[in-house]
Amino acid sequence: MKTVLFTQHMLGFGGIDRVACFLVNGFVQAGYTVHYVIACDGGPGSEALQPIIDDEVKLTFLSDGQTNRSADLARNLMGFVRAIRRAQPDSVVSTCNNMNWITALAVKISGVDTKLVLKTTNPIISSADGRTLAAIRKYFYRRAFVFADAVLPLSHAEAVLLSQQFPDAALKFQPVINPYVTNDMIAKPAEQIRDATSKIILGVGRFEPQKRLDLLIQSFALIKDKHARLVILGDGPQRDQCERLCRELGVEHRVDLLGFVDNVASWYHKADVFVLTSIYEGLPAVVFEALGANCPVITTDCFLAAKEILGQAKCCHVADTPSPGAIAAMIDDCLNEQRPNNLTRIAQAYSVENGIKSHVEAISKAMA
Repeated sequence: MKTVLFTQHMLGFGGIDRVACFLVNGFVQAGYTVHYVIACDGGPGSEALQPIIDDEVKLTFLSDGQTNRSADLARNLMGFVRAIRRAQPDSVVSTCNNMNWITALAVKISGVDTKLVLKTTNPIISSADGRTLAAIRKYFYRRAFVFADAVLPLSHAEAVLLSQQFPDAALKFQPVINPYVTNDMIAKPAEQIRDATSKIILGVGRFEPQKRLDLLIQSFALIKDKHARLVILGDGPQRDQCERLCRELGVEHRVDLLGFVDNVASWYHKADVFVLTSIYEGLPAVVFEALGANCPVITTDCFLAAKEILGQAKCCHVADTPSPGAIAAMIDDCLNEQRPNNLTRIAQAYSVENGIKSHVEAISKAMA
């Protein structure tokens, strides 16, 4: 029986965290011995996610609590090294960008003869990086990619870009399907769920600079339907700032900031349109969760595969210009169009089953 060890920073509320849990469970079901080594216990999603992890997964937390990501990973480096030496895995898999170089370093220090697989879950170099930071990122990622046995981007478009950015590792980039969509996310009859009294525009994400939820609120303030409501699920450091913005724009009575909720899937079914306003993303789970509920999607051009996935989908739009006016106009168009009934077909390609199968094949190939 092959052994695979997965690494992660903590259990949060994001799509990356849910995907990692789906993967460790899927590899157990595929007959692997699975170690899941997480730097910090007590992450914001621990209470929700830890119970769904299969009992057969050998779960290890290296420390209690978090400070900041870089400090957490640095102080737990030798913990990862010891975990790899104890498990003697056939493969070590980093679950996301921020784990890649620390996982590569831990494998190198451990001296264990194992195959290193890295996942890229966000752009390596984002538009928010300055020239110096971009150069530093590129240097460390190049070393990690060259050392790795396989690198798993989340789309063919990302694999092409990475091959151009890191030509000496070009043969290692193998696109995979991420396991996003569960059976309970797939659309139910709309008339049983949606409220016909007012339109609902939905946003999901942490209140942090990357997600630009301020842009979503500004766009909502400009739409024509003044009876529509904006619902945002999530929390974070910029929540107070966004609450002030709602008051400044005079929309506070039509905006519901609900924080973290247990059943996000039900809100996709209730919503008339889901809007993503991020600056950058890898391949955002929220897009496929919305499509799985047959909910139209409007997004900024924040991930490489946006137009490839949504370009031909009815009622779905990609905003090349992320301005409040442009996004508001797209919301207006979407609310006035007849809701499509075939968006679930796009989401089903990214089912948990398909995603696990894709990862098992890619990691098995690396171990061969």
